[in-house]
Amino acid sequence: MQTIINYQIPNNNYVTLKVYDILGIKVKTLVDGYKTLGSYSINFNAGNLASWIYYY
Repeated sequence: MQTIINYQIPNNNYVTLKVYDILGIKVKTLVDGYKTLGSYSINFNAGNLASWIYYY
């Protein structure tokens, strides 16, 4: 299963986007770095994860 996560940065800054399971355990880091202002999209492929509820 794949989903696209869209996000916007109002000014240049360091961005971290992490995915956690329902128990609060981090399962993946999608973004971890400096970004300039603008709109971004990241593809999250959950094919290797169990069917569950995940938060980002």
